[in-house]
Amino acid sequence: MAYQLKTAVWEITLACNMRCGHCGSRCSEKMPNELNTFEALRLCDELAELGLKQLTLSGGEPLLRQDWHIIAKRLSHQGVGVNLISNGWLIDDRLLELARDSGVVNIGISLDGGAQTHDGIRKKGAHARVVRVLALMKEKHFQSAVVTTILKKNIRELPQIQKVLEKLAVEIWQLQIGLPMGNLSRQEVIDPRQVEDIIGFACRLLTHGTLKPVIADSVGYYTKQTKMLWENSSGCGSGWMGCQAGKSNIGILHDGRITGCTSIRDDRFVEGNIREKSLRDIWESPEAFAWNRQLKKSDLSGFCAQCQFGEVCLAGCSSAKLSTTHDLTQNPYCARRNHIEDVFPKIENIQDVETLIARAAKAVSLDLYEIAVACLAKAVKLDPDHMAALSLLGFAHYKLENYSDAVDVNRKAITLDPNNAYLYNGLGICLSRQGNTQEGIAALRQAVQLADASFTDPFHDLAVILLDKGRPDEALEVLDQGCNRFSAFKEKAQDLYHQCRNPGVGRNDAYGG
Repeated sequence: MAYQLKTAVWEITLACNMRCGHCGSRCSEKMPNELNTFEALRLCDELAELGLKQLTLSGGEPLLRQDWHIIAKRLSHQGVGVNLISNGWLIDDRLLELARDSGVVNIGISLDGGAQTHDGIRKKGAHARVVRVLALMKEKHFQSAVVTTILKKNIRELPQIQKVLEKLAVEIWQLQIGLPMGNLSRQEVIDPRQVEDIIGFACRLLTHGTLKPVIADSVGYYTKQTKMLWENSSGCGSGWMGCQAGKSNIGILHDGRITGCTSIRDDRFVEGNIREKSLRDIWESPEAFAWNRQLKKSDLSGFCAQCQFGEVCLAGCSSAKLSTTHDLTQNPYCARRNHIEDVFPKIENIQDVETLIARAAKAVSLDLYEIAVACLAKAVKLDPDHMAALSLLGFAHYKLENYSDAVDVNRKAITLDPNNAYLYNGLGICLSRQGNTQEGIAALRQAVQLADASFTDPFHDLAVILLDKGRPDEALEVLDQGCNRFSAFKEKAQDLYHQCRNPGVGRNDAYGG
């Protein structure tokens, strides 16, 4: 698969005029091995050649690097949108004009609480300096944004920050979770349950405020509210599409090392150094960023392994996963996970099988398949041979893309009801999705033999699988067979007939047509 580089964050220096309590990089002094201007400009050209769309200059404090504006101009003149993140201490009229002339389109200013809290985290007088800078940006019509790193000590100060930002006509407010790395201890990090407080606050901003809230990658995932926030900030309805580190984003460290994200700086995740090879060679290497590019749902653990969004989400923000769990397989900072796991103890208290099945059916109707699986697993534990529970459990596992579990459930159910077309149909589809194509097709052919007028899906689903495997003639034979046996199937088969005669045009999906 070819990956297109779209965004980057470039830590152009580790020099900083503050010693922030939550700094993930422990920034302090300029490092002797920073890229020089010549190396930096060459990297600008390489980024543009790879089609980079947007880059954020960060640090340290990026404005302490004397050639920051030269780097910005080199990028902007080649069509790259340049943003900059600053603590605001050095910004004045002259610097804003220099930023404008260099093509910088947005400067994000860090603000982490009221005066006492912000200054305590960063530096005495820092809050007043930020307020002054934001007022200056408003006066100079320079697009402003504020970034707030949320900790236990400041999460209750969000409304206070809101009042300040609205008064200063700030346009964009990014909310991100402070993660336990660098200077920040785990004791200062918010509880996973408090993610919902951040999401709820951001949603209220959408309807009752003038600020545009942006939730960072560490705040998620897949609730109605997070979907609304993602749509508002991105302008599209796709929502969270997984961590893009090494897929469409890179992090550039001060010394030219390339990572998927500047927050992931351990040597295990460094893909190379632009002093040793070209950025293109690093980016296009077949083994590059394998830790994220090759991550699959089957690699996940815990709740994330069972989540219906697991294949896309892949357990959320990589930096959040690594810093809070020390691996990439699960993420406790997920609102959806919290919502669903709250229900599990209640399910354990239900001892009536029919009640459990009814709850599962309701969950399926709401697309809450994790809850359905929990209900049905408990029902099967109480009554191992309950056919309705087994049948629905196999379907719920399929919807969660847990094909191995679905296969096991369908096989067991078939031993109890060997003439059930629905069970063979589900088994065949899941085997095919696992890559066991021939065994899957055999099960689907058995389903076709057992089908009746009330359940003609096996003809459709077998044809889909055959077509997907490049066997359109066999797919046509199956469709003909279905139409000859059941006249009602003819209407359902029309689109597939068209696809079989025009392979590659459109595509249907299996399991229930």
